[in-house]
Amino acid sequence: MTALLEVDGLKTYFRADGEYVKAVDDVSFRVNKGESVGLAGESGCGKTTVALSLMRLLPSNASIQGGRILYEGQDIVSMSDRRLRKTRWKEISIVFQGAMNALNPVKRVVDQIAEPMILHGDVSKPAARKAAERLVELVGIDKTRAKEYPHEFSGGMRQRVMIAMALACDPRLVILDEPTTALDVMTKTQIQQLVKNIQKELDLSTILITHDLSVIAETCEKVAIMYAGKLAEYGDVVSVFKAPLHPYTEGLIKAFPNIRGSRELPASIPGTPPNLLHPPAGCRFAPRCPIAGKECEALPPDKTLETGRFVSCWKR
Repeated sequence: MTALLEVDGLKTYFRADGEYVKAVDDVSFRVNKGESVGLAGESGCGKTTVALSLMRLLPSNASIQGGRILYEGQDIVSMSDRRLRKTRWKEISIVFQGAMNALNPVKRVVDQIAEPMILHGDVSKPAARKAAERLVELVGIDKTRAKEYPHEFSGGMRQRVMIAMALACDPRLVILDEPTTALDVMTKTQIQQLVKNIQKELDLSTILITHDLSVIAETCEKVAIMYAGKLAEYGDVVSVFKAPLHPYTEGLIKAFPNIRGSRELPASIPGTPPNLLHPPAGCRFAPRCPIAGKECEALPPDKTLETGRFVSCWKR
């Protein structure tokens, strides 16, 4: 398959008290055209920082220190601000974490969806409003409600509106950062199905960021597991979930409830993630790893198998 996006050796650091927090440290993966890739890991592992790096929307104390982000062969890292403005929303868009609470409370939903089209697509206001109404229907909301205000919508409906806004300029890649957080089980399932349907209908590529492995299992074809700013494992969803190679991936899966297994409490991963101001010199998971050995005091090798699976571990 042809790669739409290639992330190669991405390093994004935060500056704090004269030192660098290595939030994303040498991460590589790719997203093919029409493919959905899930990015998973514990809170603070660098998932959202990867998303903000892809859009170059980092806070002032963060910067990309190395690597490339190739979108159809063009490096976003070195892209001019003018070219980047044309790429954002029209080529790559994002649904931010907690975005369903970020809608303007005094502006009608239809106008908020139309706004990106007017700003980035050189579309007249009437045409943008008509297109916005079609998007409202696409995400499963009756278009008669498009002229209502956000406070008249439930949390799940507001999340649908945010997805509609991300689709406003007909992008080819959509990044969804924790799109099902704070939603009840039924609504979460509906949003998962919506994302799958839209991806298929519009032939979209997506990057889904979440700590919930069930969401990735239901909606993604590939999964990248991150730990403490590094990529631990990458591969197709079925292979990774059925036969994890990295001890951290195995721990994550065991920590997730299994309704088909025996009635046992999920196993937790002992310890806590490292301080990224001063991470371990070797494998960052070694202090918590049940199979760590002397060799794990050095950085583990990156292994890419014939099947395309990637793992960063001395023991695999």
